[in-house]
Amino acid sequence: MDISVLSDETTAMLLAGFAVLAGFLALAMPREPDPRLQARLRSVARERDRLRDRRLADLAARNKRKIRKDEGGPLARLVRRFKAEEFAADGGLTARLRMAGFRGQGGEAIFLLCRLLTPLALALLTFLALGLYSPGGIEPLAAMTFCIAAAAIGYALPRLVLDGLIARRQRAILRSFPDALDLLLICVQSGM
Repeated sequence: MDISVLSDETTAMLLAGFAVLAGFLALAMPREPDPRLQARLRSVARERDRLRDRRLADLAARNKRKIRKDEGGPLARLVRRFKAEEFAADGGLTARLRMAGFRGQGGEAIFLLCRLLTPLALALLTFLALGLYSPGGIEPLAAMTFCIAAAAIGYALPRLVLDGLIARRQRAILRSFPDALDLLLICVQSGM
């Protein structure tokens, strides 16, 4: 019996493996670029750049004559100065105000002003109430404790009010969603 290393089956397997390897290499190797295609891609890129530059020039010209009023009041300048995103405890003040339905710098300014003035006002009112309405006076340590507690409540109060406004707006959106979906379905079915 003659056992050769390159029998018909072994040779066929080697040739099949070589053919598969050659096929993979042929697919993996980059083709020679077509010069017409390269020229066309360059012209498309030039046209895209030209259109983008024209659009940017139009936007710059339109920005000079703004349609919307710039909210550059003193509160907006204060918000920009203190960078409301860093000042807010949760870091998402703008997003939370938008969820409540307030847009622009005015909402941030009012919220931050409330967050600053409410603790001071509640602490002052508590101090005055304790001084005026306590029959024989109150110990200074107890009065200071009440004032600090009122200031802490005043600091948390604007955020609690904002959370309530967010919840109320979300409920209103969820209540009106089925009607909006029905109107959308009617429009789609009518071909609009």
